[in-house]
Amino acid sequence: MDGLAALVTGISVSDVSLRDDDCFGDAFRMNSLSVIILYHNQENLIGRVLYSLGLQAAQIADVSVQIIVVDNGSRVPLRLEVAEVVRVEPQAAGFAVAGARNRGIAAAGGDMVVFLDADCIPAPGLLAAYVAEMRTAEAVLIGHRYFVHTDQISDELFAADLNHLYQVTHIQSDSNFGLVVDRRMPELYGLGSHPMPFNCLHGCNFAVPGAALKAVGGFDSDFDGAWGFEDIELGYRLFAAGLPFAYVPMAHVFHQDDRAPVAVNRTDTRNLHLAHSKIPGYAAYRPVLKASILFPAG
Repeated sequence: MDGLAALVTGISVSDVSLRDDDCFGDAFRMNSLSVIILYHNQENLIGRVLYSLGLQAAQIADVSVQIIVVDNGSRVPLRLEVAEVVRVEPQAAGFAVAGARNRGIAAAGGDMVVFLDADCIPAPGLLAAYVAEMRTAEAVLIGHRYFVHTDQISDELFAADLNHLYQVTHIQSDSNFGLVVDRRMPELYGLGSHPMPFNCLHGCNFAVPGAALKAVGGFDSDFDGAWGFEDIELGYRLFAAGLPFAYVPMAHVFHQDDRAPVAVNRTDTRNLHLAHSKIPGYAAYRPVLKASILFPAG
């Protein structure tokens, strides 16, 4: 973060006010939003994420923005001047993102809550896109990911114009079945009629009404201890509670795959089986979906 430290520390972020109406009103009144960023030993990544968010927060005049970074057991505790840091001590269970994100939810006061990961740079218009879409319909909003080689851009070029991100090389990602294009794209294009739209909900980039998020109890900590599916299971409960899902193309992120990605064991099927037990019909649906993505007809 050294190259952007001076720029980032010069950005101020305002406080938020709590929403005082019911969870599912006919019209969604939004005056504030909270951004929750999950972080773990990613000091070389977080600077660009915060810089992009700081610029965007300053450009949304009628919405106050709260930025929360959840430091999920990093070796060296994270300290920032431009964001609220919620420290979670290392867990004996190991990989534990559900509980960590819930700590962020507890600190969030925004009418809308946006979730990001510390390796995902939000596109220049991400917050504005989520705000505009949420005001038209109270829903779970999802954006896609570009998997990119961000070392191709110096901090100086990045700070001069975030649109340089659109010039970097897209790369294959282990978190995307080794594909270049976000594997969810066929589903996202038809999200409005998707039988299980929550399958597209990834914790690295989505937005949800804050009251609805808290009403369903946040993330399920049963998933802590292994990788994956805590986000999809949360999506299922939001869907079951009656929230529609919508794809927001302008709310995309740039996943910094080339900059020391966090190592996780994606072959452990413990959480997959847990999701099968908690989401009716999911066990039958998931294999068909995966086959169609990896081996499309034609």
